[in-house]
Amino acid sequence: MHEFQSTFGRELWFASLHCVHHWSMVRVIAGEMMITADQGIKLHEDFGFAPSTLVYQDRQEAPLGRANL
Repeated sequence: MHEFQSTFGRELWFASLHCVHHWSMVRVIAGEMMITADQGIKLHEDFGFAPSTLVYQDRQEAPLGRANL
């Protein structure tokens, strides 16, 4: 058995990114099922994307701000 050291912040960050992973699957499934706003479900256009992806795509409302490249 291996023991690894970690911090609360690292585990929290991992858990939040893991949630994004699941949200991205929800986005794909909703798209495949053609679930639309007419059926009462409307996903924000950024739903299911990791914050770093939104920054890379230079989205105006990226949660981490805009890229400074």
